[in-house]
Amino acid sequence: MRIRSLFRFLLLCFPLTLFGQADPFPPAWADSLRVLLRADVPEGGPGGALGIVHRGEVIFEDYAGLADLEAEAPIGPATRFNIASNAKQFTALCVLRLAEEGKLDLQDDIRDYLPELLPNIDTALPIENLLTHTSGIRDVYNL
Repeated sequence: MRIRSLFRFLLLCFPLTLFGQADPFPPAWADSLRVLLRADVPEGGPGGALGIVHRGEVIFEDYAGLADLEAEAPIGPATRFNIASNAKQFTALCVLRLAEEGKLDLQDDIRDYLPELLPNIDTALPIENLLTHTSGIRDVYNL
């Protein structure tokens, strides 16, 4: 459990250490991250993937564990993960920054930007309603 807490701490703090570094990813860090990634992955069990992107370039990636326990298929670069709601807050932040910069208005219909989205709905779908989950669009898992 101690290693898991350390791993979470590193994942939260690691991006901050990249600022001001001459070498954004010293080679010694790779071995440490590999050890941490594998610390809580049981033999023949599920695992995870770790990627670090710096200024648009992947500077580290590693995989541990199985993507499919039954087929014993390892996690790799093509493995797809259901990340559930983890990206929502980042998407909302990006949209709010665009609104702050005047590049869109939160009252705009989302189909002004994605015209192929929900063509059979006649009412407007304001971006603000999508951000606050008040659009009336049913949850994808209930469809």
